[in-house]
Amino acid sequence: MKHYLWFIFCLLITTSLLTNISYSQSYSFLQSNPETTTLSLTFHNYEETIINSSVYYYSGADGCPPQRLNAYNISVECLIPGSFSIFSFYSGFVAWTLAEPLQKDLDVVGEINMTVWMSSTDESGLGSGFGGGLIDIDENGNVEETFELEGGYVFGGNAFSPTPTPEQLTLNLSDGYTFKAGHSIVFGVGFGSSKKGFTVNIFFDSPEHNSGATLQVKDLKDQYEFYVVWETKSYPVIVETNSSINNFEFSQTEKQITFDVSDILCSNGFSYCVVPKVILEGPFTVFVDNQQITDTTSDDATHSFIYFTYSQGFHTIKIVGTNTIEGEYPRIFIIPTSCSETLAPNKCKTKTFTI
Repeated sequence: MKHYLWFIFCLLITTSLLTNISYSQSYSFLQSNPETTTLSLTFHNYEETIINSSVYYYSGADGCPPQRLNAYNISVECLIPGSFSIFSFYSGFVAWTLAEPLQKDLDVVGEINMTVWMSSTDESGLGSGFGGGLIDIDENGNVEETFELEGGYVFGGNAFSPTPTPEQLTLNLSDGYTFKAGHSIVFGVGFGSSKKGFTVNIFFDSPEHNSGATLQVKDLKDQYEFYVVWETKSYPVIVETNSSINNFEFSQTEKQITFDVSDILCSNGFSYCVVPKVILEGPFTVFVDNQQITDTTSDDATHSFIYFTYSQGFHTIKIVGTNTIEGEYPRIFIIPTSCSETLAPNKCKTKTFTI
């Protein structure tokens, strides 16, 4: 599979390099839009695959901050042969894939920017440069779509600084593209030179040399409805969040709601909970992994509205109230439903049970 990705990236990078030779294309930034947000990913070395001295493959890319005090550094040799018209050149590349498959659809609209810290002190012959690409990989490991990212090229010289420098690669998806849940995204950068063995140094996964990518995406919020069913009545607890939610539970005896949140992409998560007062009433205390946090709570005559944030990753949320529904120990089913906020309410699937 990784050898196949190597072939795809060779094609993408060759096209990108030749495109830079032929003409210069400009890209514009997407204007600020309340329906979009910037998704920031960092490139890490969770797992390294070295196919040869010209091809390096890493897992992964995610929203976690850099993991190293000093950058991870590799030297990529341009040894893969290619040609353009009467010119011969050699290339190499580095790729990072998402640390985990996407947990939900990711709608990209606007500009994708990839920043990779590079350097080279080699003589480059007739010229050198860099380009990049993205690959959408489905759940079966098949290539769904490929995209080219514009880099830079220099005739008769070295396109790279002798000291580590953040180089930019850019793509504008103004018409939008959806990476489906269960898919993965591979980010790659390639290097080319007329000189065989031309070496480029790559730095990543440290605060000082933080290589990664930013994507303009549609709002990542989802709305979950969890129905607490008591005898013949059902009471919906609604959670709007940019995380995935699992293991939702309501405990009458402990006067609390608990659920797990997870997200590999977002640097910060949030949840906005709407809780019927008939099943749980405040004042409320919110815990993330058993650590009390600051929340924002308001209410009306029938519901409480609780908003709080947390860091990227996997967490257990606990919302502890003061008063709860009265009576015998209830027989309660939690029926989770989820719908995107982009769907009309009548398209959201819900279920209830009568006990």
